[in-house]
Amino acid sequence: MSVLMWEDDIGWCEKAEKELAKEGITVQEADSREALIRGIEKDTCLAAVISLEQLLEDVNGQEWKTELSDICKVSRIPVFLLSDCKEEKYELDALCAGAEDYFLKEKDIRIFLARLKKCLAKKKELGYSNTDYPDIYENFPVHQVQIDTEKILLTPKEAMVLHCFLHNRNEILSREAILTAAWGTHRPGCSRVVDTVVKQLRYKMKGTEYVIRSNYKIGYSMEKQ
Repeated sequence: MSVLMWEDDIGWCEKAEKELAKEGITVQEADSREALIRGIEKDTCLAAVISLEQLLEDVNGQEWKTELSDICKVSRIPVFLLSDCKEEKYELDALCAGAEDYFLKEKDIRIFLARLKKCLAKKKELGYSNTDYPDIYENFPVHQVQIDTEKILLTPKEAMVLHCFLHNRNEILSREAILTAAWGTHRPGCSRVVDTVVKQLRYKMKGTEYVIRSNYKIGYSMEKQ
């Protein structure tokens, strides 16, 4: 288990590494935004820890909020922002940009560790796993998804069909492909049953930012509006 960290404060990093080691967690260091993104895309770390000061060095002025938002959108692991800035506007902007939490480096490192552990334990307890979409988590055994903060209960077949979309991002899926994946050898004779399930999913997802689109004579795809 490891945490991805983009922070050039050697003293803080050493303290963090020491405390995390007590929990059996190692630190993977990123020395640039590009290295951070590569680490996030590998999806092998528990969380990403980013320094606000590093972001401010990398971009100009208020662009750091857009930069952080872009990072959070592609990340399927929680992103924590570290900073020396005590002004509340930075914390508010970080949370609005998608950060899991905002932590002042002057505080006891053990408080940060406790917050990190609480976040990870909550996700594990809920039974949610990652999908190809950074803000959608899937609890397949109980037929439930969480889109951003909204939890949606599904029927078994709705869960199977949505599962196809959640793990085939930006792809157009034919009715035949969905039938094979969702029904297997017990597939119905008429592929139009897929249309019915998609209609049900659209209804349940109408309060979210995601939509399942029809692609004429090809199939269906899911995208963010």
